[in-house]
Amino acid sequence: MMFYEFIFCIFACDTIERYKNEIHKIEQTWGREAVTEGKLLFFLGERGPLVGDNYIHLENVGDDYLSAADKQYLGIKYAYEHYDFRYLYVCGTDTFVLVNNLRNFVRDQQINCNDEAIIMGGHGDNRLICDTHVHFFSGGAGIILTKKTVQLMQPRLESMQSEWLDLCVANNYITYIPACDVSICYFLKLLKVRFINVPNRFFNCNYIGYNNTPTGVYKCCTQTVDIKIMIGCHNMSPSDFDNLNTLVA
Repeated sequence: MMFYEFIFCIFACDTIERYKNEIHKIEQTWGREAVTEGKLLFFLGERGPLVGDNYIHLENVGDDYLSAADKQYLGIKYAYEHYDFRYLYVCGTDTFVLVNNLRNFVRDQQINCNDEAIIMGGHGDNRLICDTHVHFFSGGAGIILTKKTVQLMQPRLESMQSEWLDLCVANNYITYIPACDVSICYFLKLLKVRFINVPNRFFNCNYIGYNNTPTGVYKCCTQTVDIKIMIGCHNMSPSDFDNLNTLVA
């Protein structure tokens, strides 16, 4: 079994042009550095045009809005079963990972990934789920899981999304159904995984602190973004990818 320090688990879509282009943007920008540090894997719906050992088409998974959660959990399961690693970095295709900053950050933490069950992330919020207070990290910005965390998740990875769906329906948490960042943090809290909140390293907004929404563009973290220490940023347009890649080259 091949060993990598990092496995980058990216839930993706190759049947819609916009999202397929985001896959290629990753490959042309931060993905080039990622493959020098680890393994880059795109988890896709069952049917799609991209072929290669880093394009994983998941059986019985579609490309609708809810499929992101299936790709998240089944992608983690695939990575655990096929590779040895220290860390998983989980994100979507409109996220830019500053790989050098990621590498320096985790090495400074001096974590024993085989023994310490930890999730790291940021730019999150709090939710009350069935009397359990859950702090969740922004899935858009990406989360880091240690190998021990994934080992604890492994027996339930195939059923976690269906468990989450049942819980949401039973408790009328309808808006939480597609929230795969909330769901994974809920399950990890139940598993007593240690949460490390990392301020000003993970951003749900783009690299200059702006969010693009259906109602327009608004300032989010314009006062705190700093690419010298940033690990992951989200809501990245194609031009954002190119601009940030030039800045960190």
